[in-house]
Amino acid sequence: MREPLIQLRRVRSLYAYWREGQLFFYNYSKRVTVSGRPLTCEVLDFFSEWRTSQEAQTHFADYTPRSLVSALSQLVKQGLLLVKDSPEAAQDDRVAKEWSGWLPEGSFHFSTKDALYAHENSSLARFKAALPKTPSPSVWWVILRTRWC
Repeated sequence: MREPLIQLRRVRSLYAYWREGQLFFYNYSKRVTVSGRPLTCEVLDFFSEWRTSQEAQTHFADYTPRSLVSALSQLVKQGLLLVKDSPEAAQDDRVAKEWSGWLPEGSFHFSTKDALYAHENSSLARFKAALPKTPSPSVWWVILRTRWC
């Protein structure tokens, strides 16, 4: 009997960006950042719709099936590729549907929700230590800058 083909798709709540010469992928609904290589963009683009690893092996014929399956497994493990009919895929569909009018800008909500804030027991000295060591500007400078800038 033949194994059923597992279908994969790229997570929709995804940003890609460069920082200091390194490529990162940020799944903002899960708040997970993963580093990758530029080829990862091509793989994720291929999986912008539901496809199987067998289709990927045909498309990426220059790579061995073993290396491709390993890469796809890593992308699933890191949350960049989703398995069809999985709870993660259902959640991704809900985010895409319910937030469609707000994305990509609404991703800020996912990135900042449940953020850690200063604890009420934090000392005043600790907060003062975080302040700049330079003197405050004069009131006149602030008034002039606000009025003319």
